Amino acid sequence: VLNVVEGEIQVTQGETLMIHAGTTVKFMGNYSFQVYGDLYVMGEEGNMVTFTSGEPMPSNGDWGGIYLYDNTYYEGSCDNYSSAIDCVNAGCSWTSDGGYCYGEGGMPVDGTIVVQYATIEYGQYGLYVNDTYDNNITISNNTIQHSSSYGIRTRYSGPIISGNTIKNNNNGMSLVYSNPIVTGNIIKDNIDYGIYGYGYDSTSGPMISENIIENNQEWGIYF
Repeated sequence: VLNVVEGEIQVTQGETLMIHAGTTVKFMGNYSFQVYGDLYVMGEEGNMVTFTSGEPMPSNGDWGGIYLYDNTYYEGSCDNYSSAIDCVNAGCSWTSDGGYCYGEGGMPVDGTIVVQYATIEYGQYGLYVNDTYDNNITISNNTIQHSSSYGIRTRYSGPIISGNTIKNNNNGMSLVYSNPIVTGNIIKDNIDYGIYGYGYDSTSGPMISENIIENNQEWGIYF
């Protein structure tokens, strides 16, 4: 299945998009894929999903990349709550005279994002994961290559990043104020850093284990 993109793509909060194995998405310009809802990229071994440039001669940075944002949403109406505690816990407001609950809140539901067995190439970023500490994000068994900036960049996030091949990008991975689990990846042949990170102290930081990090021109790991 081929999809040609000629504009921005956005999955809004509370919505779900599933992309099936064998799908190819070609971006015909400097457009990005922005995710505020649930996303399931369900490639399979030998039948991957592909996100790539639509240019006849693709080059690094042809399109924006895939951006994953906080996708927590609120379920229910503030009108449903008759006690002040339940009202406030649901993100609503309780009147000062104790009369009723009001607002646009509801019970928070943490979103889910799964990106597996996908090839993501020729973007400015492969995946940019931003401000998603409350979300369930798994990035596994992907090939992320030919990005003009980072293959994967996380900021204030804690995804599981496992089994990926991240190669031939300007930088392999950037971990900024983030606590991801990074395991079983191959990170190689990137122009600058394999893994670059900052914003940590002795009590926080990513868990990095059992990766192959080789042939990156500046540093393998730099914190």
